[in-house]
Amino acid sequence: MPKLTTPCWIWPLAPHRLDGRATVKSRYIYRLVYEAAHNVVLDPDEILHHKCETPACINPAHMRLVTRSEHAIEHGKGGDWGQGDKTHCRNGHPYDDENTELVHRSYNGYEYVERRCRICTRETKRRYRERQRDEHSGDRV
Repeated sequence: MPKLTTPCWIWPLAPHRLDGRATVKSRYIYRLVYEAAHNVVLDPDEILHHKCETPACINPAHMRLVTRSEHAIEHGKGGDWGQGDKTHCRNGHPYDDENTELVHRSYNGYEYVERRCRICTRETKRRYRERQRDEHSGDRV
């Protein structure tokens, strides 16, 4: 993470989304603050990168305008906010060659690769099949 000379500013008044970013009338406050500080109007497709890695920060000194590919590189391979640095899934299984599946995804025209734990995927599918079997077992007479 780059060394910043100013602290993060966290917006105290507006409701926050689950990721911590505050919004007003469907606009992210950090974008509004950046626009006011730089006297510009951002196109909705333009991306602001938080150099501080704090999504809730609205300090315009902590943001820079980047391309989609620059933004993906800033966040590392395999996901946003340092996901590429993780060595294990949330259940403690290793992200190694044998246990990691790479899934190509797209969102709003942006292509990216997502890592998935094969052990967790197998377990999720097993639980799903069990639920389906249990729900339909009463159908048979």
